[in-house]
Amino acid sequence: MDLLLGDPTKAKERLNWTPKTDFEGLVNMMVDTDLREAEREKRADG
Repeated sequence: MDLLLGDPTKAKERLNWTPKTDFEGLVNMMVDTDLREAEREKRADG
């Protein structure tokens, strides 16, 4: 993905939704997932 954008305003206003994860936590989850996937690919190629 080159660019991901999101605006939770509608969800907050219409659904009274609030995020459980902050931006840093989201980045950490994404990096962890990418690292696990890279490790799986490495094992599959090896």
